[in-house]
Amino acid sequence: MERVGAMREPKGEFRGAKIPWHPSKHLVAALAHDRRSATPRKDSARRLIELTAHPLDEVSEFAFTALFVDPDEHVRWVAAHLAMELSFHHRPKIRANGERDDSANQRARRQSVERAVERLAKPEPAPLAAMPPAWVRGSRRRSIDAEEEGWVEPDPAFDGIFAARIFSMFPIESWCRSDLYRPMATKALKELVVWTSERLMPSWRSGRHRSERRATELIEWNHVLGDLLARAAPFFEADFVRKEFLAPFLTEDEEGLGVLAEFADRTVTRHVLDAPEIPANTFDLLQDCVERVTRDRTFDPGRYRAGQVSGFDMPKLIKALLFVPIDKEAPGAARFANGDWSQVALVMPIVTRIVSAIGWSSYVMECFLILCERAGPAYPIDAFAAQANAALDALAKTESNWAGSMRPARLAAAVQRLADANYPLRGDQAQGLLQLLDALVDLGDRRSAALEQSEAFRGVQVI
Repeated sequence: MERVGAMREPKGEFRGAKIPWHPSKHLVAALAHDRRSATPRKDSARRLIELTAHPLDEVSEFAFTALFVDPDEHVRWVAAHLAMELSFHHRPKIRANGERDDSANQRARRQSVERAVERLAKPEPAPLAAMPPAWVRGSRRRSIDAEEEGWVEPDPAFDGIFAARIFSMFPIESWCRSDLYRPMATKALKELVVWTSERLMPSWRSGRHRSERRATELIEWNHVLGDLLARAAPFFEADFVRKEFLAPFLTEDEEGLGVLAEFADRTVTRHVLDAPEIPANTFDLLQDCVERVTRDRTFDPGRYRAGQVSGFDMPKLIKALLFVPIDKEAPGAARFANGDWSQVALVMPIVTRIVSAIGWSSYVMECFLILCERAGPAYPIDAFAAQANAALDALAKTESNWAGSMRPARLAAAVQRLADANYPLRGDQAQGLLQLLDALVDLGDRRSAALEQSEAFRGVQVI
């Protein structure tokens, strides 16, 4: 292993090369196992820190993986400090001969590793390095021969692509449980939120500039930040999470949906589907996401192509809020995704709010029908009747068109399924479902007309 550590990579090796058999990976694995042994070597943590500076990204990231599962919380925090500093990228200079000079960034990376090694010996943890600003005033090139004053990236700038690969490994739950690390982790999360929101939705842009296409380099970072916020949320009060973590992304600007959609998706997956006990603030925070969705301009009935959901973030957000974020059954889940829908009543307030408000949208109704079909007879019949009737009442007031779709037939199938499962129906239940069937008949669904003559509805009149 000492020999492997002393190996040098060939000159010109591509940083992103994939070499599954690389000897340094075996060295990382050996050091990680040594750190978990009863008597680890004194230099194992230091050697893992040094391996984060390996010329190959694959080896460097593997070293970070080992550091973030280290049994010593201090080592994990030092690794986070190093990851934060390495995410600050110094702009390369172009020499007179046209060559790229990246020496400033390489020097900063070496110094960061050296400081990390020094921190290992210090018992008191230090706060993570402060984030650079998202934008600074400076000159930017307008053309080959001209420059202009404007808003540009700082130097150094936060590298969201690098951070997305490393920050996803942060043991954020462990830090939030610790009285020592929680304040520092909270401060870091707040700075990441401020930087991301300002980067996506610059405060200095307004009017026509809002429609300009944003850079796509933050797509992966938005997902990682949304996941980090979802993992940290259960350890804080709902008001704190709403104000400090989510507020910048709950605005009308669609650029914030990338973080918000990932937050909702991860919250539902981690804390509703997987968690043995749902955290107390989960549904309050999901209600905030529902409010953001329902007031989106996509669902303005008078707007052109009203209700037609497009893109990546809004569909993901809606699927999460209707609790169908995954397409396959997960037997190891705590609820819903494992096929057990006995606790579906827990999510009815959220489902009722979103379906009643925008259920007339074709995409929202599709997700709602998936939820009803997966829940089957376990779906509360009273809630279903109220939700579906509200959606169809709103449909009549919009220009949305369900003609030629299977949605009316699938709604009728849900009516039949619930009517059979709850037979004999109470009078109010029968009337609610019969009202729904009448609306489906008006949409041309012949199955609904036949259902009205079934035993469950025979002799029942809509008041």
